[in-house]
Amino acid sequence: MLLFEAFGMLFRKWINKRIKECYAMKIKTMFLMGLMLSLPIMSFAQQVYVTEVHGVVKVRRDVKEEWIPAYKNMFLKRTDTILSERDSWAKLVIDGKTYFVLPQEAMLEVSDLKEISKEKLFLLLMAQKVAGLRSGEKDTRTYPLAIPRGRLGRKGKFYQPDPVATKCLLRRFNGAKAFYDNELFTNAVLAFRRVLSDKENSASPWGDDSLFYLAKSFEKLAWYGRALEVYSDLLSLYPENDFKREIQQSIQRLKKREE
Repeated sequence: MLLFEAFGMLFRKWINKRIKECYAMKIKTMFLMGLMLSLPIMSFAQQVYVTEVHGVVKVRRDVKEEWIPAYKNMFLKRTDTILSERDSWAKLVIDGKTYFVLPQEAMLEVSDLKEISKEKLFLLLMAQKVAGLRSGEKDTRTYPLAIPRGRLGRKGKFYQPDPVATKCLLRRFNGAKAFYDNELFTNAVLAFRRVLSDKENSASPWGDDSLFYLAKSFEKLAWYGRALEVYSDLLSLYPENDFKREIQQSIQRLKKREE
């Protein structure tokens, strides 16, 4: 009888502990969402115009399937998508002050050109992390990991390329890298996270490149701890990647900074 009562007491303590943990998680999520709502609402890039077009550049209006040729002084809505073919590129101007070069074989949503502050990015990443913990995910990395363990990348042996899928994946990667090249590093972080959350894309020939530029984007934002985390994972997941020496140097530099 005493053993049964002791077991019952331990079970009730465990239940109460779990209830408190769930309640604390709920409060934390509500707090983060409140902070996000208290910040100024992110304004979408309503004033986006095409200023230059070289080669074949196309635009898809809203959710329509039809692609139409882009042209100089073309106004882009936030619901549009812009795409460039091989040996083609375009220059955009955002709100009359920021120029953005779309490279060849790239695709991006115009809504992704919205301005994102470091504070807003931090809250978005924290909210996503808390949401992942609430759903039972054990992975707490800085990015949503959808990369199988193993030797992958351009020299990998597990990726079986499909011509159509590979072209789409290349455009998505180039679209994300365009944010980095145009020094929109907060946008680049979100773009590369989306690339890496796609299992097909993260296991593609550009999985290692995506991690590399995600780490560099964090470093440009002076978020050195996050950059170190991604660099370390990159070496673990892709030990024979093309940036190995530069990554090792970056890891050494960032570790010295933390000392």
